[in-house]
Amino acid sequence: MVENENIRNDLATEGSYRSLDGSIITLEILKSIFDDIPLIMILVGHEGNIENINKTATIALGNEKKDSFGFLVGEALKCINSFKRDGCGKNRECSKCVIRNSLMHTFKTGKNIYKREGELEIVTNDQPIKVNYFISTILIPDKNGPKVSLVLDDISEIKRTNRSLERKLEIEKTIASISSKFISNKDMDDSINYALEELCNLCENHRSYIFQFHDNGTRADNTHEFCVAGVEPQIENLQDVSLDLYPWWMGKLHNGELIHIEDVSAMPPEASAEKKLLMAQDIKSVIVLPLYINNELDGFIGIDSVLGVGGCKEEDVISLYMIAPIIGSALERKRAEITLRKSEEKYSNLVEKGNDGIIIIQDYVLKYANKKMSDISGYSIEEIIGKSFIEFVSPKDRGLVKERYEKRICGDQIPNYYEVDIISKDGGNVLVEINASVIEYEGRPADMAIIRDLTDRKQIENALQISEEKYHRLSESINDIIFCLDPDTLVVTYVNPAIEQIYGYTVEEWLNDPVLWQNTLYSEDMDWVIAKTKELQTKLEDGTFEYRIINKDGNIRWVKAKLSWDKDQQGKPLSLNGIISDITETVKAQDAMLQAKILAEDSNKSKSEFIMNMSHEIRTPLNSIIGFSNVLLKRSEGLDEKKAKYVKNILFNGKHLLEIFNEIITTSKIESGVMEFRPTKFLIANIIDEVEISMMSFALEKDIILTHQIDLDNTILKADKFKFKHIIYNLVHNAIKFTPNGGHVTIETKKCGDSMCFFVKDTGSGISPTDQIKLFDKFFQADSSTTRKHGGIGLGLNIVKKFVEIHNGKVWVESEIGKGSKFGFSIPIDLESAS
Repeated sequence: MVENENIRNDLATEGSYRSLDGSIITLEILKSIFDDIPLIMILVGHEGNIENINKTATIALGNEKKDSFGFLVGEALKCINSFKRDGCGKNRECSKCVIRNSLMHTFKTGKNIYKREGELEIVTNDQPIKVNYFISTILIPDKNGPKVSLVLDDISEIKRTNRSLERKLEIEKTIASISSKFISNKDMDDSINYALEELCNLCENHRSYIFQFHDNGTRADNTHEFCVAGVEPQIENLQDVSLDLYPWWMGKLHNGELIHIEDVSAMPPEASAEKKLLMAQDIKSVIVLPLYINNELDGFIGIDSVLGVGGCKEEDVISLYMIAPIIGSALERKRAEITLRKSEEKYSNLVEKGNDGIIIIQDYVLKYANKKMSDISGYSIEEIIGKSFIEFVSPKDRGLVKERYEKRICGDQIPNYYEVDIISKDGGNVLVEINASVIEYEGRPADMAIIRDLTDRKQIENALQISEEKYHRLSESINDIIFCLDPDTLVVTYVNPAIEQIYGYTVEEWLNDPVLWQNTLYSEDMDWVIAKTKELQTKLEDGTFEYRIINKDGNIRWVKAKLSWDKDQQGKPLSLNGIISDITETVKAQDAMLQAKILAEDSNKSKSEFIMNMSHEIRTPLNSIIGFSNVLLKRSEGLDEKKAKYVKNILFNGKHLLEIFNEIITTSKIESGVMEFRPTKFLIANIIDEVEISMMSFALEKDIILTHQIDLDNTILKADKFKFKHIIYNLVHNAIKFTPNGGHVTIETKKCGDSMCFFVKDTGSGISPTDQIKLFDKFFQADSSTTRKHGGIGLGLNIVKKFVEIHNGKVWVESEIGKGSKFGFSIPIDLESAS
């Protein structure tokens, strides 16, 4: 220590230093070494300020020597803490600064430090970065106070290289671990989940998953997922996802690119759709690796960060690219295993659960038999295996079976199909069909035979034969003609004996003359019948039509033909079949009924005309009777009680007779077609008021409350004013008539879609469901006994129905015994469109 101090003192006083070998090192040489050494060298005074720096330091610090003098070391190095609060060396973090502590240690103890490793966070280009140094200090005594030479060797690049190597090694270990898992574990799903967990941990992310495409790559399912604690799984919410929602994402995957989004909020504008979806799931960063199966893009692997930004760098992501093919191969293997398993299950089901028995014979011995063979024979599989197949064959067929087996094994070309009887366990014979072929079984030729039980088929064939015979007999005995035509030529291929009864020709004559059916057509019907038949042939449609024929005796007969096509499974026509019935007598009866109807209508029209002609003759005396009765009643002071009563009866019955006659006249006008229809616009409320005023005295006689509820938003109607009033009047009159004393009758209106609806409700005795069906018929009355309390001839509601129908409306009734009735009708608002 003393020697070193002497040397330094000599150097300071004499300007040179004698080395151990006797050579002299001048101060200039030492300064040259100080300036040119490729390490940062800073001379720090005892107050901590910089007194000198070398060239390397000026480059590193970005300052000239003169501009660095007087700064604290942390300030010169642009330590991030020097910008905080109290400045360099005075912050809480400074107590952990290796550079500061190293300088203080050397100043206090005089002990030098050699290559102590330290880290410093500095600010460069306004961005914080971490720099790693080897720190060395040398104490230099001086007459003006001790100084410390601070030597900094920047090892940041070495550190970064080491960290990169360590990271790559970590990734390689993870890849190796995942690969090992797939090799050693037969459970592919477990291995895939393990791989997702390892990826999540490696990237310091929070969720990893796999999506696989389907529907020709237009949709995808989340098939596997791993989440760290505290992260909500999304696999159930991400099924059958439309890939149209991810255009930018899918474009990159189809180009074979991986996707690394370090900050979702900073995604480019062209990825706006993906950005919106990712942010909705609180995803901060994401890595996406394309997933290939059989060299086709089949999905992708995703790694999300939702609790914060993930720890993967770009170079890490590129290394992770190696994991995708490993998982893709596993999924490909899993898919192949599933396909194989399904195939095995399919063929196992075909063999074990099929409707046919399957056996394998080698050296005449049964080596294999399925359950159906056990069912056919009645023997258990254990009783069949190991036995000679010949033992199960009926003695009469054993020679045939043995011969064919030997020839087939030798390679001779013989029929594969033949029928034999086998002996069941209960001793009976079972007819079976054998379809045999040679296969290789356990390295040697064997015979595989499919055994089909023909018992049911034979029964069906017998039943079909019996059925055909039955229907043939029925066809031969039926009175209608049954025939079949060739679908291409329309030539008759079959006809039953009924042809002779209707046409007079024998079956032979009909079959031998292909155009006979056309020649029998009545001349006026011939062209359209032939054209109609050709049309059915062209369109392959069924049809029914009536026409006239001339039979062999020259008589004209009416027939009805029903034609239908018989087609195969592909829709190709096999035959045009038909039934021809003689409807001559039916047509005659219809003509007679038509004539009778015409006569009845003429008679009814004459009756209506007569009634209308008589209306004036009858109404004139009736009006006189009613008018003079009114006069007598108004001057009743000269009449005694008995005479007044007689006059009231005359007036009441006169009015009643006039109402009946008016109803008859109205009905006659409707039936004769002379009823005029004159729609105009009017206020609904005015008509209802008029009806209420005319009905008020009738209601008061029975102490009945008559009210109305009108839809004030819809007050105008276009209709025949007279007929509308008549409808309301008749319904209200009926309601009052059939409502007991002290009851209630209400008129209601409201809009119902494109129509106005009107209702008359009462608190009467109600109408039974049976009577409701016939209520609007002419002359129908719910009480038709001779002692009924109410008058009328049963035309009022029929007239209501006719008047409503003239308006293209509808009328109905809702009623229940003991709960009153509700009559309703509708009239279209747009009467012209409705008509």
